[in-house]
Amino acid sequence: MLIVFEGLDNCGKTTQAQIIYKILKKKRYNVYLSKELTTEIGKVIKKYFKHKGFTPVLKALLFAADREKRLEEIRMRLKRNEIVIMDRLIDYSVDYFCNKFYMIPKIIKKFLEAK
Repeated sequence: MLIVFEGLDNCGKTTQAQIIYKILKKKRYNVYLSKELTTEIGKVIKKYFKHKGFTPVLKALLFAADREKRLEEIRMRLKRNEIVIMDRLIDYSVDYFCNKFYMIPKIIKKFLEAK
C-alpha cells in the first residue's frame, strides 16, 4: 500500500506522514517512511542547494533524479507488501515548477529543439 500526502509548503504533509507512520508502527505494521533528498544523490543535492546559481530547470532535474532513486526503494518495499508513506510524490513537483517557473513547456521545448 502506498500512502502519499500532497499539498502546499508548510501545510503539514510531513507532520501527517510522521503521525500515521508512528500509529502504524505501534500497531506492528511493516511500514516505511520515505522523504525527499535522503538518498545518496539527494544528500549531495541538499548540500549543493545551499549555494546559489541553480536554474529552475536544473533544480527540477535534480529533484527528479532523487525521486527516481527513491522510487527504486519504494517499488522493492511495495513488492514485499510493506506500507510506504511519502510526504510528496510527483503532483507537488509538477505544480511547483509549473506555477513558479512555467517550466514544463520550457523543458518540452528544449527536448524538441534538441532533436
